[in-house]
Amino acid sequence: MSLKTYFLHPDQFDRYYNCTAYDVDSIALDQRRHPFRAIVFCVLGVFYELIYLPCLYAIWKCSKKHAQQASCYRLMFLLGLSDVVGIMLTTFFVGYFTFQGFVFCSRPLLFYICCVAGTYLWVLATTTALILALNRCIVIYNPHTAERLFKGAMRISVWLLIPWTCSSLFCWFVPPVIYSSISSYFYFNPHQHYLPEEGHYSVVHWFYNWFVVVAIFTIYTIFATLFSKKYYAKGSTLRGNRKLLRELSTFLQVLVTCSFVTLAALCYVYQDYLQNFAFPAMIGYICYQGSPAIIYLCMNQSIRNILVNSCNALDIILSKARISNIWTTSNNNHHEGYISSTLN
Repeated sequence: MSLKTYFLHPDQFDRYYNCTAYDVDSIALDQRRHPFRAIVFCVLGVFYELIYLPCLYAIWKCSKKHAQQASCYRLMFLLGLSDVVGIMLTTFFVGYFTFQGFVFCSRPLLFYICCVAGTYLWVLATTTALILALNRCIVIYNPHTAERLFKGAMRISVWLLIPWTCSSLFCWFVPPVIYSSISSYFYFNPHQHYLPEEGHYSVVHWFYNWFVVVAIFTIYTIFATLFSKKYYAKGSTLRGNRKLLRELSTFLQVLVTCSFVTLAALCYVYQDYLQNFAFPAMIGYICYQGSPAIIYLCMNQSIRNILVNSCNALDIILSKARISNIWTTSNNNHHEGYISSTLN
């Protein structure tokens, strides 16, 4: 049930998520807990957080440094923020549940809060990815239109408000998917493996995931057609056009990122067919969330430069601190030696 049901119709919510119909221990703990899977989730979480957090810092710096691409970098920052928090949920929290062998009725409120948050972040990330794709296509095809739509703090704020609004409305009206440590996957049925599937399905989830797939495919297909007509049909060339090449580089980063979003959405659409491959599917979903960081490090020169410069600045600060410490220690030793010789 959705947050609307939780707050406005608590009786209906309690009937749907009623945990008195069965005993959690009717499925043995050994069948519910999977320490190896939990460790894999947590290791992936640490890895992706360590590479994503510096990228998030660099993206924020880029949004301040490159005024012409501020809207793109602000959207990338929002996407990264949702991914970083999402990685925490799908690795550390899910890893803890998997290690302990928890199912929904083991910790009902905690499970529900985490799963609502996960659904919220999924909608936030996918909606942001759609707007980001639209932004890149318009910027490259018609920069003047892009300025009218995206330039200025007020316009950017309006675009950034759209994903937050969509996510809030989605979680208010639509029930979340619930994690089960037994198979290490998400289901609409909170009592998966205990009670039958009847009535546990969300058409809105299915429709939204298909919408994401179709929308991303449509945006890039239209852009590819228009771009080819504009720059190749009339004999235009990309050689020497450094600004366009830079825009295309950013566009390709967004394209690859959105491709992972599309694959994740398709996995959700066909999740019933992935139940026999639940653990690999979960690994894939975690990798999808961390993939933008790898894409940025491999393809975005501005982000790499900021990170390298930050590391160099940190090395200089640490070197100065070490030199200062050595100098202070040397002076102290000299002073102590002088006092000792004087006393003797």
